[in-house]
Amino acid sequence: MVVTGEPQGSRNARKAGGVFYTPVHIVKYILACTLAQHDIVVNPVPRVLDPACGSGNFLVAAYDLLLAKFVENLPVLRARYAKQRYMIKTVMTEHYLEGRSYWRRENLHYHIIHYCLYGADMDEAAINKAQERLLEKQETLSSLDSDTMNLLTCDSLIKWEEDLIEVDGYTGNDRLRLADFWTRKYDYVIGNPPYISFGLNRVGKVTAGQAQYLRMNYPHSAQYKLSYYALFLERGILALKPGGYLGYITPDSYLLGRYYSKIREFILDNCRVQELALVNAKVFGGVVVGIPAITILQKESSEEAKSTAVVTVKKINETEIVPTAYQYPQAYFSEQVYKRFRLFFLARDKAIVDKLDQAPCRFGDITKIRTGMRSLTVQADIKSKMRQGDTWRPGLVSSAQVLPFGLSYQGDWLDVDPTKLNKGGWDGEVMAGPKIFLRQTGDSLIAAVDKSGYYHLNNIHSLVVDKGELSLEYLVAILNSRLMNFYYQTVTLEKGRSMAQVDIEMVEKLPLIIDEQRVGLLVQLAKQLAEQGGCGIEDNGIYNELNKVVYEIYGLSVSDSLYIEQSISKGKQAKRRCE
Repeated sequence: MVVTGEPQGSRNARKAGGVFYTPVHIVKYILACTLAQHDIVVNPVPRVLDPACGSGNFLVAAYDLLLAKFVENLPVLRARYAKQRYMIKTVMTEHYLEGRSYWRRENLHYHIIHYCLYGADMDEAAINKAQERLLEKQETLSSLDSDTMNLLTCDSLIKWEEDLIEVDGYTGNDRLRLADFWTRKYDYVIGNPPYISFGLNRVGKVTAGQAQYLRMNYPHSAQYKLSYYALFLERGILALKPGGYLGYITPDSYLLGRYYSKIREFILDNCRVQELALVNAKVFGGVVVGIPAITILQKESSEEAKSTAVVTVKKINETEIVPTAYQYPQAYFSEQVYKRFRLFFLARDKAIVDKLDQAPCRFGDITKIRTGMRSLTVQADIKSKMRQGDTWRPGLVSSAQVLPFGLSYQGDWLDVDPTKLNKGGWDGEVMAGPKIFLRQTGDSLIAAVDKSGYYHLNNIHSLVVDKGELSLEYLVAILNSRLMNFYYQTVTLEKGRSMAQVDIEMVEKLPLIIDEQRVGLLVQLAKQLAEQGGCGIEDNGIYNELNKVVYEIYGLSVSDSLYIEQSISKGKQAKRRCE
């Protein structure tokens, strides 16, 4: 089988442009959580792999860390391994030394690059740069060259170790060396794997052959749209020795995304989740990659060890660790729908979310949520400020036209001709009737009742009650409440995110309590707010009364209600300072 990897131009452009350059403090932090904990005396040959090493940022930092450890422990190593034989290979020769002669400062450079550091990348220029940077580390002149190093140009997602597959540009000896490289098991797997996800807008397409190969060889991470970093998570875990550690920085989308459930389950089945840390979103120089997340895992087969494992959750700002952190059992993740890795940074946040999760039903139990109209070409082809024909209907074209409890129709018309529209998601009959509009863009839940039969584009969701006869105003009151927004932002990590979106599946999972004794009151308050047009509700006495009723419906204490009010107020103040 002939297999090729990620489109070379795409990957090289990202590397060459330094788009995802890993800041020094992030590299050091990942190493501090992994390699820095290594006992160099017990195991003086730790194998460290970066499967997407680029120009070697992680490996160079690992070199410095290992060198310091070895220098500090040279006398102990010389005594403990005095009779152990070690090979030194140069350009012309190879010879053996016993430990008493081997464990000296002049041999440490060779030991680290030959026995400890391993890297792979598709970008040959980047590999050459990594080799240069590591060779520059040698303190004395020697006849060592890049052939003594374990830095290889290859697609790390090809299973070189499983069969000697034919790949353009690789000789039989190349493939044998790659098979040996990937057959090894490593003490540490570290790095910043590619973030490309095929199937997203502005991303090239993977060939049918590539997709088939990846889905077949990565059954625990190749799910829906192929995301390379998820595949590298599976690859990295498989490359670890039992007890070995993985430390990656990746986008945070795998923590909660529905179509990352396979890799989350694979992690929970094979690892202790040591630490999950969210990093300031500006860490990659303004490039939008979601919120970067640091993942620290230890490969573990013991079910007892995994069941009792405790996860540490942290936030990291641009230069250092924020001192606040929170811990809770790894087993909590296994209990979530789709094994989601919900992150909590404060104990009280988790306690409130846990209380709301005890609600008897979810929004999806009694409602049907749909997306809006999407053109087969471009959206401009189905919208206009003037009615263009019999198939045109009044509609909303922007999420911003959905206000809390109100709508802002601005005279737009939408073409409902089915031959021009993508068939998925929307339903014309539903659109024409009473429904709830919910913003699709943004980090908050903002909803309003529509009884005018407006159509809408796919930047707005619509909800209808399909079981029972519950008032739409009651549901809108819950959705717009501070309590539900606190819950939503806490569990989704959408607050403050660039290009945040409200996912239908997340809305379906929102906890719902139907309090028959308070339905009438909540409906009345929601209608009063709708009559005011949906603007400026934050300081509105009616809105404050509505929130008080919602807190009571969900059984929150006065203390917890005040905590949420203060948390939301602090968030708004922080947002104003940033604007």
